[in-house]
Amino acid sequence: MTKKIRTHQSPPADFDIWKATDSELIRYGFPKKPVENKEHMKLWDKLKNKKLKCIIPEFKKI
Repeated sequence: MTKKIRTHQSPPADFDIWKATDSELIRYGFPKKPVENKEHMKLWDKLKNKKLKCIIPEFKKI
């Protein structure tokens, strides 16, 4: 059985998830903004005060 890991392109240093389009969010591994669901959008808005940090994984073949 082969398992696959999916990674995304790292966003540029000046990437702003609050101004990004859905396609830009998906390109960099973020979910679309949940604009149809008010409760989920409240959670999304809480992230505005958080500093997001992207971690670039390093994989080794075992």
